[in-house]
Amino acid sequence: MSGTDLTPRPGQGKEPLPARIAAMILGRIEDGTYPVGSVLPPRRLLVEELGVSRAVVDKACRALRDRGLLFTVPGRGHGTVVVDPRHPPAGPEVLARRSEGECERWPGRGSTRETVDRIVAAIRKRITDGAYPPGGRIPSVAELTEEFACRTWLARKAVGVLKDEGLLYSHSPKGHFVCRDAEEARGTVKTTRRPGGGT
Repeated sequence: MSGTDLTPRPGQGKEPLPARIAAMILGRIEDGTYPVGSVLPPRRLLVEELGVSRAVVDKACRALRDRGLLFTVPGRGHGTVVVDPRHPPAGPEVLARRSEGECERWPGRGSTRETVDRIVAAIRKRITDGAYPPGGRIPSVAELTEEFACRTWLARKAVGVLKDEGLLYSHSPKGHFVCRDAEEARGTVKTTRRPGGGT
């Protein structure tokens, strides 16, 4: 299956929609529409083009990522590069070709400590700039795992660091939330992390 033909073939009538979307994307990889090294179109564009939900597209991409055909670049949201499963990215950078023909070097997977630090820094910035307001719920650990293309325990560890800093609190089973007094906690974090160790 390639192109945008999502019509089930004989004997495939009960095939789940995410599997059909994954097969369609795989068809585009195989026919060169999405060559190795190219950046997959943003999820929102795939959602609009295919007329399916974001969850379906995410599940399809996850299945292809598990097969070693896609690589979601940490810190790029859902920036996803097509890769050759026989030669997966192993270095500190991934070469990504955009549709305009421009190449960019995107950060690859770093150490576990770097991954935790990256997630912590991103969430802290979102709290600081108001994207995650006081009292507001942040994405779930599963969502953070997907966004940062990391293992679940690393996302959970990053949330734990922010809880220790007084920026987040947990409310089971609803999730993790920004502390109401995060403004004061943020000031403490900033002064204790100032370059040179000054306060």
